[in-house]
This record gives sequence, C-alpha cells and structure tokens, in this order.
Amino acid sequence: MALFLVAGELLLMSLLGFAACKTHVVGEDFGEALSRFLIDVIVPCYVFRAICLQENLPGMLREGGKTILAAVVTLGLLFLIGTAVFRLLKRSSRGRILRFGTMFSNALLFGIPLAEAYWGETGLLYLMLFYIPIRLGYYCLPDVLLSPQPPGGRRDMGRRLWHAAMAPSVLACFAGLACAYAGVRLPEVCMNAIGSVGGCCKPLGMMLIGIIVAGYEWNSICSPGSVLMALYKLLLLPTMALLLLRLLGVGGLIGRIIVLYTALPCGPLLTTFCIKYDPDHRAQLDSAGLVILSTVGAVVTVSWWLWVMERILPA
Repeated sequence: MALFLVAGELLLMSLLGFAACKTHVVGEDFGEALSRFLIDVIVPCYVFRAICLQENLPGMLREGGKTILAAVVTLGLLFLIGTAVFRLLKRSSRGRILRFGTMFSNALLFGIPLAEAYWGETGLLYLMLFYIPIRLGYYCLPDVLLSPQPPGGRRDMGRRLWHAAMAPSVLACFAGLACAYAGVRLPEVCMNAIGSVGGCCKPLGMMLIGIIVAGYEWNSICSPGSVLMALYKLLLLPTMALLLLRLLGVGGLIGRIIVLYTALPCGPLLTTFCIKYDPDHRAQLDSAGLVILSTVGAVVTVSWWLWVMERILPA
C-alpha cells in the first residue's frame, strides 16, 4: 500500500504542473528553463547532500564498484536489444529512436525522486553511481544511434565525453563521495542551505513532467506507432530485464535499480537529439510522442514494477 501512496503523491505533483501550464500560470518556455535549473542546480545540491551524509561509505563504495560494473553491462545488453529492434524495423528512423530509447531513460528527473522515495538516501547513492556510465553514453552516442549519416570524428567524441564527465550532477556525486570518505563536514549553515535547495528536487521534478506533457498537442504525437513504442518501453523492456535478472539470480538493490532504470520513460533530450541528427520530420514527431507517452504512462507503470520486483527479485 505504501508504494501506491507514494505513486499517488508523485502523480498529484505531476498534475499540479500540468494544471499550472494549462491555466497559464507558467509560460510554454518555462519548462525548458526549469529543466536546466533542476539538472544544473537543484539535482547537484540534492545529490551532494545525500551522498555527503552517508554512513559506512567504504562498504557502500565496494558495492558501488559492482553498481558501476552492472551499469556498463546493462548498457551493453540494452544496446544489443535496441540493435535487434532496429534491424527488425528495417533500420528505419523509428528503429533508431527505439534503439536510443532502449538504452537511455530519464534517471535524473524521474528516477531520483523514486529512488529516494522507495529506498531512501542509500538508494539514491546507488542510482547515482549506476547513472555515471549511463550519462557518459547519453551525451556521447546520440549521433551514432540516431543519425542516418556516419558520426563525427574522435575529437567530437572526446569533447562530448568531457562535457558529460563535467556535468554538475556527476561532479556533485564525486564531491559528495570525497567529502564523506574523508570525513569532511561543511558548516551547518551550508549543509542546511544545500539541503533546502535539494529538497525541491522531487516536487519540482514531478511538476516539470506535468508541464512538459501540457506543452504538446496530443493529436500530433499520439500516433499508433508512438503508442506501441511507449508500450515497448514501459512494459516489454522491464519484463525482459526482470526475467533475465530472475534467471541469473541477481537481486538486492542493484537488481531493483536495473529494473527501475529499464522501466523509466525515455530521456527528455531524445527529441532534441533527433532534431539535431535526423532531418526526418516524422522521426522528430515520433521521438516527441515516445518521450511524452512514456512519461505519462510511467507515472502508473513504474509503481507497478516496483511492487512486482519487491516480490520477485531476491533481497
């Protein structure tokens, strides 16, 4: 029952953002600005404080190495699944979109509130460690996965790799780990200020989802193809992950984070990447449809998957 109460709370936050946009309390361009503010300011504060205050960090770091390795293996397996889907769809633009959507989910704006709500600060730490290699791939591979043309050279790849490694949320993760491991404690007034800013992460993150959804015309994105892609992302993909983990006997928090990651909606930059790398207008609409429909659907389906994994995966 607690799982569904948390899900209801998150849903109400999303509906509040939806209503604020529809009633013109916020403008159409507010969502983009809020997204940047969340990712570059609020999320780093949230992550830093949560990790900095962790107890028994050495033991968690030993497990954290396994978490990062699990993320790399998961990303490789998702690439194989996405490539199979890409070939099944005859290497079309929709196949490229699904390949990218298979590999990359909205772990920051959607995953962080869920991990904190269900598993506390320990779950948040594991999710952030899991997300480090995911984020590097998220910024380095879009042209490889989405563009009909060959990708850029090594210099461009190196630039984007550096950009991903220097992202505020990644730096905050490492800074929090360094402070916690060294026993460094910032003055209480600083920690309180960081905690107050970071405390906005969950409500603003979920309201942002509602704002994003409200900014689209449903008749332009709710094509049958987009609906099928969203069902694949929200139902079929986590089902495969859950069955594979069950077969391999992988459980605990790492196993549950893997299932959560596969059940999350597509990353919000998918449409932006499509606009940049794929000139096909239909592909851009399909990507928007997948992001929006998977985001709306995940508000319901992710709670279902959390309930299922608690009963199927070993502790």
